[in-house]
Amino acid sequence: MNFLSIDTSTKYSVVVIRDKGGKVHGCRRLFEKGRADRLAALIVECLKRSGLEIGAMDYFGVGVGPGSFTGLRIGLSIIKGLSYALKKPCLVFSSLDAIAFNNAPYKKGRLCVMVDAKRSNVYSRFYDIAESSVGSSCVNPVRNLISNGVKARPPKDALLSLPVLLQKIGTSMAFSGDAIDLYRKDILAKVKAPQFLAQRFWYPTPESITSLTQESFRLKKAVDCFKLSASYLYAQDCQVSSLLKR
Repeated sequence: MNFLSIDTSTKYSVVVIRDKGGKVHGCRRLFEKGRADRLAALIVECLKRSGLEIGAMDYFGVGVGPGSFTGLRIGLSIIKGLSYALKKPCLVFSSLDAIAFNNAPYKKGRLCVMVDAKRSNVYSRFYDIAESSVGSSCVNPVRNLISNGVKARPPKDALLSLPVLLQKIGTSMAFSGDAIDLYRKDILAKVKAPQFLAQRFWYPTPESITSLTQESFRLKKAVDCFKLSASYLYAQDCQVSSLLKR
């Protein structure tokens, strides 16, 4: 199976191509401006590295958020266009999972992924870590879900205010995501000796979105481009239906 997968939920654009032989060709770039054009160029770069044509893709993987509204719209538009033109299905995954399952050096306990959602809110999900992954040689983030005991807790991805988030966190807690920069002091006042992961683990990686796309394929979560939609969580960020009713 050849697939091209992207995630544009954060300030980083992540693109990866996995070929049928299992080789992975990925890039992660920070684009402050001109994201749409540069994302297309990043896809071309990965295609050149892989030696494949875009028509050789069997599936297109995409992180559906939650995250940056503009970033998600750009990424989903590109994947929808490719899927429609080439008549190939899409494989979707949570962008918060793409942060959680990135082979970080977790300690046993719980993990809170927290991404800045503006307005003193965060996009968040909690995970259980059954055993330490420090020093692990495993490079497959979804395999870490089993071998290192990282498991998502219900409910699913959520939009939480900071006070509500602080009520949910407890001891033996690790934190990842760009909201750490904003709320580090609040967390330190609540949690004794929290584990703040290094900044390089705050964002999806080519390896994590590769594994999540494979997991989506295994679970038969393929959808066509007409059913592809972003997980915005903010109700007011999808105003089309409400405007039509006025």
